[in-house]
Amino acid sequence: MGLTDRQRQAALDHTKSKCVTAGAGTGKTHVLVRKYISLLEGGVGVGSILALTFTEKAAAEMKVRVRQALAEKEGEAWDVVRDEFLWAKVSTFHSFCASVLREFPLEAHVGPDFAVLDEREALRLREEAMDDLIYGDPPRGSREAVIGALRAVGAHELKNYLEALARRREDAETFFAALAGSEEAVLDAWRAIVEGERAKASIAFCDRAGPSLEVLGGLAARYPGERDPGEAYLRAVEPHLEGETASAVLAIAEVHTDRRFRASMGQKKNWAGNDLEDLRSAYRCLNDCIKDHEAALSLAFDPADPFTRATLEFLHDLGAVFHAFTGAVEAEKRRRNALDFDDLVNRTRRLFADHDEIAAHFRDRFRFILIDEFQDTDPVQIAIIHAILGREPGNLFVVGDPKQSIYLFREADVAQFRHTREMIEQDLGGETIALDVNFRSTPAVVGFTNAVFGALMAKCDRPWEFLYEPLTPSRTNDAGSVEVLLCPKVKDRAAGRRAEAEMAARRVRAIVERGEKPVYRDGESRPAGYGDIAVLLERRTNLAYYEWALARYGIPYRVHAGL
Repeated sequence: MGLTDRQRQAALDHTKSKCVTAGAGTGKTHVLVRKYISLLEGGVGVGSILALTFTEKAAAEMKVRVRQALAEKEGEAWDVVRDEFLWAKVSTFHSFCASVLREFPLEAHVGPDFAVLDEREALRLREEAMDDLIYGDPPRGSREAVIGALRAVGAHELKNYLEALARRREDAETFFAALAGSEEAVLDAWRAIVEGERAKASIAFCDRAGPSLEVLGGLAARYPGERDPGEAYLRAVEPHLEGETASAVLAIAEVHTDRRFRASMGQKKNWAGNDLEDLRSAYRCLNDCIKDHEAALSLAFDPADPFTRATLEFLHDLGAVFHAFTGAVEAEKRRRNALDFDDLVNRTRRLFADHDEIAAHFRDRFRFILIDEFQDTDPVQIAIIHAILGREPGNLFVVGDPKQSIYLFREADVAQFRHTREMIEQDLGGETIALDVNFRSTPAVVGFTNAVFGALMAKCDRPWEFLYEPLTPSRTNDAGSVEVLLCPKVKDRAAGRRAEAEMAARRVRAIVERGEKPVYRDGESRPAGYGDIAVLLERRTNLAYYEWALARYGIPYRVHAGL
């Protein structure tokens, strides 16, 4: 497969660092492999390239595809490259971190022969530590704290708290240390956060509702009476129209709780021109803004409030329980001489932060760093990359699609993608390239996707929001199709789900029996069969309805994993 213009710019130009945004089906793995091969063709040694992925499967696939490309090269020099590639650094983040720690075990304070716990083993270890703490005999110093935490939230929620805190252990330990050191400092930070959120919500409200507030101000000046509910509404909101504080917005929200005021208020005979419609439109706008921001605007903080005091007591107990929990987990890992995935990343970050000479060792070793699925990086992983990133032009190449970030539960922060893109463009003098050709889907599917997500992702006001980048389909021999099946609305939810499932089953059978949907493969087409059709469900709770409908219409099916 050749390269499109943008793929060629991304893969073959090594003079600038690149941030490549690649949607599904745009050939990102192909570009990564071509980038790797192009670097080798330019004389870069295998040992000078670090390629990082997020799954073992992706790393294995990249190795296979690079080997296939190398197998086509001829000459003694390429024989040497093929031998060197046996030791190439194409791995997951965690595998790379494990190799770093094994190379510098003394500085990292780990045993050189440590074992790595996979996610399932690490989870089982944490669960055993929780059970021992909650249902067993907790350490003497934390017994009262365990009882207090259980009294506050119960065993199930306490486990959820401990698991969430374990995923952000460093942040949690920093917080609990601050709480133990100065309760007042934590209260001050709490107050500042509440006030900051109220201020942000107030500003956002006024920015969005500003035009409507101006309209109401003008109407209030021209209509001073109370002849109908519309004018009465103006009298109620008028004192608060000039304020931009949270209290002013809350006062307007309080006015909107009055049942006299609604979107149809006012009598036409009392209003000139379009003034009544302007009033109603402004009311509707304010109503929407209030719904979106009232919760944040209503935030309050009082150190003397009983809830605040109870929360502080719970946090003190939770801190003691978390300390006992992490102590038990660490003791068991030491006994096993084992590290989990979080340990690998955190200890590597700490190693580079404490020993710049070691980070410099890797900066000198790796001239080029290639990273796949960059949208799933967390802040600690990004800190590792920054520590070993040299300043040679074109040495960083990241590929990702922020719309596909799936590791939020691992603290992946999609906003980091934006920050790295800005670093590449501004600090490294690099560029962003959007791969815009889709090789997987048909023109109809791509066009439908462009239309829907182009509208849904038309703004990027917040750090985690990204504009949708429209794609161009590469497939031209098959137009494809998109159908929307609408089921009549019924009051009974179960009946509605059965009707939807039955409608889908009828359509599946019609597609196969009529032979109206062709399938293209290896340059040939044939009518679609049942084995060519997949039914994707949002929730497992709907599975039974679809199994019933498929069986009713005699459609063979198989339920695949993932439900």
